Amino acid sequence: MREEIDPVQNLILWAEENDIDTDDPGYIEYLEALKEYDSKRCHNTYGDCEVTFGFGNTALEERRTMIFCKPEDIITEVANTCGLKIKTGCESGDCKQCLGRLESGNVKDEKKHLLSEEEIAAGYVVTCGTKLRSKYVTIRLESQPDPEET
Repeated sequence: MREEIDPVQNLILWAEENDIDTDDPGYIEYLEALKEYDSKRCHNTYGDCEVTFGFGNTALEERRTMIFCKPEDIITEVANTCGLKIKTGCESGDCKQCLGRLESGNVKDEKKHLLSEEEIAAGYVVTCGTKLRSKYVTIRLESQPDPEET
């Protein structure tokens, strides 16, 4: 049995093992689509916690991205490592570009002092200073990060 590897490498090995014509347009199209999908996944499998991001006003089921991390990890650092480029203008939370609304789960927002009482009451967190305190967390960002930045 073959060792578990990433989907793109798995397809390439499968094509080699089965004498698939890699110049075939259908194979090329499938491989490119798989590469695009795989580039948006987080390959960080060491995590104990799961963060699901929703974007804007879309339903969570329609547009979401999931990352895995350890409780001591800063959410934006792991997300950016995984290819989800959350906007951060200052890395200190002052600009609030990384602001997200906590929809479920518990977090420790180390930059909470930068938020107004209204923002705190509405459930906002400064993701560049937020660590997880529960296994499953859902955060909604105002807009989906630009795919050109990933």
